[in-house]
Amino acid sequence: MVEVLPSPLPASSLEDQLAATLRAEADACATLLEWARRTQQAILALDAEEVARASHQQLKALTELHRIDLARKSILMSWANLHGMAFSSVTVMDIAGRVQPALGAQLMHLARLVAQRLADLSAVNSSNRSLVKCELELQGAIWRQFMGAEMAGAAYGPGGAAQPGSEASHLIECRV
Repeated sequence: MVEVLPSPLPASSLEDQLAATLRAEADACATLLEWARRTQQAILALDAEEVARASHQQLKALTELHRIDLARKSILMSWANLHGMAFSSVTVMDIAGRVQPALGAQLMHLARLVAQRLADLSAVNSSNRSLVKCELELQGAIWRQFMGAEMAGAAYGPGGAAQPGSEASHLIECRV
C-alpha cells in the first residue's frame, strides 16, 4: 500500500525562523571552527598568548552557538506543538518534508551544513587535543630526563673531589 503524504504546507513564520536559525547556527559553527584552527596554529607555533586568546574567542563563539541551539530547539518545540507532534520526535527532516520543496531543500541544506561544520570542528578539536597531549608528554619527558640526569650526576664536594653526603652537590654538564 502506498502511503499518502499530506500536501506540502505553505511556509509559516516558524519554518522561516527555523531557516534563519539554521543559517545563524551554520555561521556560528564556521566562526567556532575558524577559532579552533587558529588555536591549532598557535599550538604549533608554541605561542601560549595566542592559544589563550584563540581559546577565549572559542568560548565566546561556543556561548553564541549554545544560544542559537536553544532558539532552534524552541522553534522545533513550537512547531511540534502546532502540528500535534511530540517535540522529541521532530527533526528538521520532518519539517522539510512537510513544507514547500524549495524551503524543504533549503532546510536540509542548512542542516547538512551545520552537521558538516560540527564534524570538521570535532576533527580539529581532536587534532588540537593530540597536539597538546604530545607537547605535554614531550615536556614531561624532558623534565624527567633533566631530573634523572641530575640525580644520576656525580656528587662533588669542596676541592672538586667526589664525595657522598649532604655537603655534596650534583654536577650537571652541558655540552654545546
